[in-house]
Amino acid sequence: MFEFEEPYQRDLALVGLGVLVVVLCVGGALAYLTLTSQSAKYLSVEETDTIYPHEEVVAFESMTPAQQRAFEAALADEDNRAEVTGVSTEVWTDHRAVSYRGELYEVGVLSVN
Repeated sequence: MFEFEEPYQRDLALVGLGVLVVVLCVGGALAYLTLTSQSAKYLSVEETDTIYPHEEVVAFESMTPAQQRAFEAALADEDNRAEVTGVSTEVWTDHRAVSYRGELYEVGVLSVN
């Protein structure tokens, strides 16, 4: 199929092809692991007496129904955590606290691999 003028050219082409195969395999494996290794996310909720600036507090009523369910699940949990995989967590990463039924709760999103 390919003709080489010198014998070393064939060896060099085979080495180059081998390196290309290794690079493609390693790159493919890394891409696969990156795409398939989804980490679980948890909402952490803790009642607080800390006074936060208004812009760092979100009202419970302004969260989506799924976010409200996750927040209430975390409150009811013994460890004050609830899995929120599949729920938008932006509201909790953009704010430090949630006002709920006259109380203030610190919130945080934890990622667990």
